This record gives sequence, structure tokens and C-alpha cells, in this order.
Amino acid sequence: MSSDNNTETQRSTIHLPRPSYYDGPKNTRWIVWKDCILSDLQALYTCNMSVAGVCLTDLTFEQSIEWITKFNDSHEYENRCVFGYHIKTEDDKNITVPIYLFPGNNRLYNPLYDIASKHTSKRLSNCETEVFALIPDVEFPPLPGNTVMYQDTLFFHCVETDLNISNEGGETVSSVYSSTFSPSLTALCKITLGTHYFMNSMNVPTPWWHITGDISSEPLSSLGLRYGRPFIIQNAQWPNFLLASDLPRALYNNQSKKVDKELSMQGISIWKWFLIKGMPTGQTSMLALPLTKGDGEVITYNDQFYLVKVTTVQLLIVDEYGHLTDSSVVISPIDWFALSIKERAQLIKSNLPTGSALFSFKPANIQSSYCENGVCKFVDVSKVDEYGTYKGLITYRAPHCWGLCESEEKLRVEESDMKVPLPTKSKVSTKKSVPKKSPLNITAVASVSVAAAIGIALVIYITVVRFRRHF
Repeated sequence: MSSDNNTETQRSTIHLPRPSYYDGPKNTRWIVWKDCILSDLQALYTCNMSVAGVCLTDLTFEQSIEWITKFNDSHEYENRCVFGYHIKTEDDKNITVPIYLFPGNNRLYNPLYDIASKHTSKRLSNCETEVFALIPDVEFPPLPGNTVMYQDTLFFHCVETDLNISNEGGETVSSVYSSTFSPSLTALCKITLGTHYFMNSMNVPTPWWHITGDISSEPLSSLGLRYGRPFIIQNAQWPNFLLASDLPRALYNNQSKKVDKELSMQGISIWKWFLIKGMPTGQTSMLALPLTKGDGEVITYNDQFYLVKVTTVQLLIVDEYGHLTDSSVVISPIDWFALSIKERAQLIKSNLPTGSALFSFKPANIQSSYCENGVCKFVDVSKVDEYGTYKGLITYRAPHCWGLCESEEKLRVEESDMKVPLPTKSKVSTKKSVPKKSPLNITAVASVSVAAAIGIALVIYITVVRFRRHF
């Protein structure tokens, strides 16, 4: 009997129960995971992160939803609550934390990826718990199974030459070494946020791609890489080495004659692996421009795209020597997203006489999940098709399939009218993406230290929620 209990407890810590829906006041609908908690209750999801600045007590789950609905009615969209959790202890005490999140794509992390079984916590395993999110303000399921996510380990691939960026000179690394596309010595890479600004005022958050400084890799791993959003490429095999070009001399970690020789041989426009002193600048940040998709859409492992340097909006190419370099072609992302698919292809064809400019990301041992016969199974993301499906089944970038595999045949009728319904069968979309005009202005920005960036962000973040009016 004890063995059976241990087996069930082990299973429950890995899997999520199937979510359900709760219809709140004023036609609101919430997706709810019962018997679940958030994996980082002592850091990201404390009472300080509540929209009220404190935890709500003595409210049942239903009363908590009523409180949140009333709160949202009296606040602007960017200050509303769309996510949170509720705990009822063994001695019948209630605790609710209505979490404050930046709205939409402004979020620096997706809290859905922090949902875990309550059995991961011994203290909460005997409590009644719920994690809830407002639909459709919180997109669910959040990302298709072929999405490129921040902190994925991948290969940076040149499509037209069919080569990956390499680790040439890796055995003699000092603080800068060449980066070329070659069939051997290929480099494993990671993607993280570029250089941006965070917010302009105390009250109104601006898009997350306007942040200056570094962001912890943990929250970032819950976000998908999107077109029109700056990012940097790190060397996964040589920590702290970033791809960059035309860096100020003061940022070289080792100002040696060897470094001077390397730079003089290849020139400043060639992108190299730099061991950066301090935070990267705009010279390390790049933007992906899609062939057919629109601004803000997620980048998948099936996509091919062009790249531009953030500071100069120069198109990046691989030259005849295999070097990644800044070309003489300048493309405004705002103009690019306003073009039709045919006009985009013509722009590249008429302005780029030489060099290879088409890139993609190739996954390195990355898995997606999918539901088959009520079981959450795994498949290498390279086998997921362009529609985000495998064998006609919807795939996810989550190890637990969001709990959607359980009781697939017993969906309630009320779930069918959801804007983002719980899927049971894959639906392959034939609708083409229409490019939208980008609101993004590309400017060169200065870097700041890790401590300063995170410190300022947290001070502003906590100040905002603590001074919020509550009932």
C-alpha cells in the first residue's frame, strides 16, 4: 500500500491535472488548475507581487474571483489582474494572491510555465489549491511545439550555404575569436534578450523589448522568440561569449596584442565571439525579419528569416569566406513589416547582389510534447511540422502537456465557445499571415550593469503594486 502511495505521489509531482473553466461575474471566464501551485512562491509570486500589495485573506476561491472582477472594473487595462492563485489550508484558512503582470507581450515571463503540482511542496500537499488565469487575456495554450524559446540550445544556421556558425579558434580563446560558418567545429548557441529599455514612467509599463540590461535566464525560458524583438546570440560552449561587431575598445576583456591582431585582420564589420566586459551594447543585438509572417509573431524552428543589426539596421550576411558580417544594405524593420510578401522578396533580390542572407535556427536535443491516447508523449522538435503538429496532433513546449491528455473524450460543452479552446484534435490552419506595421523604432541604446538593471526594475515593479488602491 505504501509503495502504491509513493508511486501516485511521484506521478502527481510530474503531471498536471486537466484544467477546467470557471465562469466568473460579468461574463468573465477563468481557466483553473486545481491541486496546483506556482513553483516559485518565495520569489516571483509573493504577497508583494499582489495587485493589492498584500495577500487577500478570508476569501474563498469564488469570493476571490469576485474581488478581482470588482478590482479590474475600477482599474485601467495595464493595472488589471489576470492571474493568481488561491490556497485553503488544513485549518480552513484562505490565502489569495492576485498577481500583477504586465499586460500582453509586455511580460518578462509567462507564469503558466511555473504551474506545478501541489505535491511538489510537502507543506501544501494536503491543502486545497487553485491556480487561475483570465481568458483570453492569458493565452492558452501559450506556444506551439515548434517555437524557438529563449535559452534553447540550438545551432545558428545559414540556409543558402547549409552551414552552422562555428567555434574556430576555440582552443586558443583569449577574449575574441573568429566566427565563421563551416561544416565542422559547429557552435552550440543560446538566445537571450537584446539591449532595450524597460519603462518610461512609474505608472504605465511600456513594452518589454524596451529594457536596458540583463534579465535572469529562468523567467526568459518561458518566452518565445518573436519577430521584431531584439535578441543576442550567446555561445553555449564558451560561457559569456557573445556574437558582436564594431565594439568599443574599452569593452574587450583582454586588451592584448593577440586581440589587436585578430581585429585588424578581419575588420570591425565582421561579427566575432567576444568575451564582453560588463553588459553588451547595441552592437550585439539583432532583429529577425520574417519571409511571410508579421511583427510580433513567434519564430519557429521551421522558419527562415533575415537578420538586421539593431544599432545600424544593416542586413547581416555570410560572405564568401564564411564570415558573418554587416552588409551595406540598410532595412528599416518598420518598412519591412509594411511590405507584402512579394515586395519583401523583391527588396532583398534587388539590393543584395552577393552574400547569403537567409538564416534559421536548428534545435539541439529539444523536445516537444503531445497527447496520444490519453498519454503525454515526447518528440524531438525537429519532427514537428510548420503548423506545430506531429502525426496530426497538437504539440506543446511543456513537459506535462498542460494536463490536456487526461479524459480527452469528456470535454464539457461550455469549452467549445472559448476564444482559445482546450484542443483535442489538431486543426491545421491554412490562413496566411498578413504583415502588420511595426510600432518598433530602432535606436542605439547604452548598456547598464546587471545589478542596476534588475534593481531598478524590481524597485519600480514593487512600488507600482504597493501603491495600488484596493478594496
